[in-house]
Amino acid sequence: LVGLAVVVSVLGLAVVVALQVTAGHPQQVYIALLIVAGYAIFRLARLYRGGGWRSAGSGVGWLVAGLVLGMAISAVQLLPALFLSAQSIRAGGLPLYEAGSFSLRPGDLGPALLPAFTDAPRSQEFLAFVGFTGLWLAGVGLIGRRHRGLALTLLGAGALALLLAAGPELPFFRLAHRWLPGFDLFRVPARWLVVVNLALALLAGLGAERLAGGGGGDGWRRLPVIGFGVGLVVMLAVGLTSIIGGELPGRILIAWLVVGLATGVLVVAIALRPGRLLWLLAPLLAVELFFAVRTLELARPIPAEAFSGSGPVLAVVPAGSDGARALGLADPSYEVNDVDRTAYASEYLERIGEESFRQFLVALKYRDTLSPNLANAYGRPSPDGYDGGVLPLRDYVRFKSAFLAGAETAPDALMRNQFEEIPEGWVLDLMGVGYLLTDRKDDLEIEGVFVDMEEEIR
Repeated sequence: LVGLAVVVSVLGLAVVVALQVTAGHPQQVYIALLIVAGYAIFRLARLYRGGGWRSAGSGVGWLVAGLVLGMAISAVQLLPALFLSAQSIRAGGLPLYEAGSFSLRPGDLGPALLPAFTDAPRSQEFLAFVGFTGLWLAGVGLIGRRHRGLALTLLGAGALALLLAAGPELPFFRLAHRWLPGFDLFRVPARWLVVVNLALALLAGLGAERLAGGGGGDGWRRLPVIGFGVGLVVMLAVGLTSIIGGELPGRILIAWLVVGLATGVLVVAIALRPGRLLWLLAPLLAVELFFAVRTLELARPIPAEAFSGSGPVLAVVPAGSDGARALGLADPSYEVNDVDRTAYASEYLERIGEESFRQFLVALKYRDTLSPNLANAYGRPSPDGYDGGVLPLRDYVRFKSAFLAGAETAPDALMRNQFEEIPEGWVLDLMGVGYLLTDRKDDLEIEGVFVDMEEEIR
């Protein structure tokens, strides 16, 4: 049975690794692998103390086996990505401050770690909250004697990740950028908050386990009170940092105060009656997180027609069976015309709400302008398309620089934003463009006739 459990664990890890690699986000894979490496070091130390090098080597060996098997399963994605990375504009790494773009600012700390309930964060990259209930439980998990080594390790990992998320303004990011292999290939340091989120969630689990274990005596009964105190100090420190670092709306402070104190009192009251009310912790946390995510995009889904419908452009531009590419230079900031807006509103507005309806109209405009990288999704290949990571390649940037001045200074910019006018015919031929999409935002209407202002004719 023990051997079977080990095999199932290895296979389970391999499946998770393969799913993450094939999801196609190299930075998240990189962070996850560093988390696994840190956990392997932790397990190595624990197993060595318990059974010596043989036991430690066996435990870590199975962990490595799961990683290797997962990468082998996902080799169809991993190997081309590794090959392309050597041809990428990021092959030599990004400069310090380019790698540090989209760092976590002091003013973002509060909305990142504490649910705002009323306002969405500046970017949904900046999220690591586990709810106030989770924060109080994490405080209990941190002060409990059981699993103290794991709790302190999680605290250290979360603190280090938070410092890395702050970007190059702190020395920790600078050291990692200089010495940690692969670290300089990625931007958006705020994504390291995923480690903070994981550490807080695991600490909350340790806290719930500690309370569920019961005990007795005055010492045990002080645990939830002390945990609440630890969480309250964290909440006040985070809130104060956000106030000093930026403008924080008063309604968010009120929400933090009300929800934080209410959930804290409930957690303490539940914990002081072991075995009776402890089951309320899970639904309390679920309800809190349900309302916490209502301001995020994931809580505002839009109808599938925004992606699956053909639309006027896709109906006219055929799929690329003839090899001709479609270049979209249209600005997607235009307004959907009144007739179409009315038709869409009659079908969707009441059902999905005003906010989701606005996002639905935006998605329609991206579809109809073939915004990168939607052209490939619809089978209309385009010479323009960049979505970060490995792409674009150095050869692609050199190719653009032949007809687009300044392409080297902004290698990852969209052609749509770089062309100031419709390219000349030889440029379109060079890119294999057979279909060109522009808009009429700047056109003039003279006595009911639209005059195209993008083309000059003598």
